[in-house]
Amino acid sequence: QELFVPEGERAAKTTEAAALEKLPMDKLTMQWLQVLAEGWAAPLTGFMKEKEFLQAMHFNFLDTPNGPVNQSVPIVCPASDEQRVALQGKAAITLTYEGTDIAIMRNPEFFEARKEERCSRQWGTAHTDHPYIGMVFKYPDFFVGGDLE
Repeated sequence: QELFVPEGERAAKTTEAAALEKLPMDKLTMQWLQVLAEGWAAPLTGFMKEKEFLQAMHFNFLDTPNGPVNQSVPIVCPASDEQRVALQGKAAITLTYEGTDIAIMRNPEFFEARKEERCSRQWGTAHTDHPYIGMVFKYPDFFVGGDLE
């Protein structure tokens, strides 16, 4: 299921996105957003919220109304503590990449990144000499999840 905004709604969504508070994404997060938007991570409709993150991390699947779906890789959007404080409680925020509005996230949910636990479960180690684990530990301490448009 693709998450692209239908052609007839794009102008209104673009105007709405411009008025919302912003959360900048890095290149990797933007790449994950593309995976989500193209439907490759269905049934996800946005970056994982805490419940989905924990299911993927602990059970390697998502518990959906249609039954379990294999999902062993967390698809998350990093956020700093400052961003969490500024954006928590908003009904919607705009995700940006290199200064361009990319997507609207509805009902954003902020939660602790649990870096050591994530790395230990996903790779069997939390040693920061591993290139991807080193990157995870350099990310901010929170994630934000929510449905995307």
